[in-house]
Amino acid sequence: MVLAKRIDLTLYIVIFLFTQNVFAQDPTSRIEKLRLGSITGSFSFSGASLSGETWGRFSNGNYYPWFSIFENPAFFSGIRSPRILFQFDPGQKYSITNLAHISSTVNEEIDNNIQKYRADDLQVGYPAMKVEFDRKINWPEGMFLFPVEKFTLGLYFFRAMQMSLDFDVIGVESSISTVMNTGGGTNRVVLNNYIDAVNRIHFGSTNAGIFITRVLSHRFIASLMLERQYYNFNINSDLNIQGSMYFNGKEYLFNDPGTLWPTNISQILHAGYAGSAWRINWAGIYIFRRNLIFDGVLGFVSSSNLSGSLTGERNKIPALNFDALKGGGGVDEILDAAKLDPSKLTYTENVGWENHPELQYYVPNQLKIGILYRLAKWSFYLSNRFYLGSYNLGYGKDFVELKPKIFSKLYISRGGFFTKLGVFAFSYYAPESQDFSSDTSTIPSPFLTLGYGREMMKRLALIGNLDILPIPWVSFGVQYKF
Repeated sequence: MVLAKRIDLTLYIVIFLFTQNVFAQDPTSRIEKLRLGSITGSFSFSGASLSGETWGRFSNGNYYPWFSIFENPAFFSGIRSPRILFQFDPGQKYSITNLAHISSTVNEEIDNNIQKYRADDLQVGYPAMKVEFDRKINWPEGMFLFPVEKFTLGLYFFRAMQMSLDFDVIGVESSISTVMNTGGGTNRVVLNNYIDAVNRIHFGSTNAGIFITRVLSHRFIASLMLERQYYNFNINSDLNIQGSMYFNGKEYLFNDPGTLWPTNISQILHAGYAGSAWRINWAGIYIFRRNLIFDGVLGFVSSSNLSGSLTGERNKIPALNFDALKGGGGVDEILDAAKLDPSKLTYTENVGWENHPELQYYVPNQLKIGILYRLAKWSFYLSNRFYLGSYNLGYGKDFVELKPKIFSKLYISRGGFFTKLGVFAFSYYAPESQDFSSDTSTIPSPFLTLGYGREMMKRLALIGNLDILPIPWVSFGVQYKF
């Protein structure tokens, strides 16, 4: 997210060490002390459209998970009695620190990135890592279907995307020294920092809509879907930063209200934005043969302007250059002695935050093509989704962009059992002028789901599925026919 990417300066002594490559030639500044305390992270990610296999349809004792509004609403044509569908996701929590070897990876990156700046006797205090997946419980979402003469109508509600990130950094201590020329001699200046940081980020998309389907002939089925999408985006970041400059046997404190020049190094950001958009889908099914069916969906989404506000403060130490830790940053010194004023060692500048009343969010239009093939008791459904554009989140002149390449899924089912194999390929881009700018090549993300659906009684059916990749989670579905 744009705003999250710009929570910068003092906290970056931690983040840049983890993620960037060092580029410097014999710097004067040195890291004298680096104790990274503890880092705890909690990530929650879910979405009905990503795991919508419990929204499928039963036919002749078989369960077809791809017969859902996320693939093609026309698959619900021809129902003869009203029915209601609910999906719910239980809360889940598990540690991924050891599973992903996060601690060893972080420690290695720290060692690599500080090699040109570490003092000879530096003993790094590596962070105590605790990172977990913490999926919040999702209360029921679902759909109501009912026939009207030759049509099938549907009303639905679901949470398309819920993403939350809690990231806390506690007890970070660092000391960075440099040599400053004063009075014809050289003197060492040491910048000491202590940081506690609490960060909360949330993005949510909730969708509600209506669709109508009709069998036009023994070969063609058509459907129209109209959907309203609601977005909300929130950031709360508070960095408790204490610091001092040590020079000529005396300590000069930051955040000192009695000093005649600015000495504030606090970092605070609170932002909240909300908005909505419309989606319209044109869908159709062509029955080539009884065991071979083609379907397609063309979806258009309007752009949205999320209204809200941003408050907080952002200050920097002019002589502290974190670009020195960025590959190709062009700055050799972390603490630049040339920018230090001996009479104002604790001088800071307020760079503030740009405050724009709107956050722009763009969602790409999509074309989906599917092929269903039946062989004896087996069914195979291949779905390919093509994106006409990119996901783009913009704030003022800054933006981040996710460029989807393709989303392919293969369903295999027999009776009540089913599995889904899939891959989502994308690349990420942000302009170089932005903090934490980056540009990636194509990244594939695999999907693997196992599930089972069963009609328990004449009117009641239960479905459950386990998503194994990319993030494990469990979903349940209940369907009732009136």
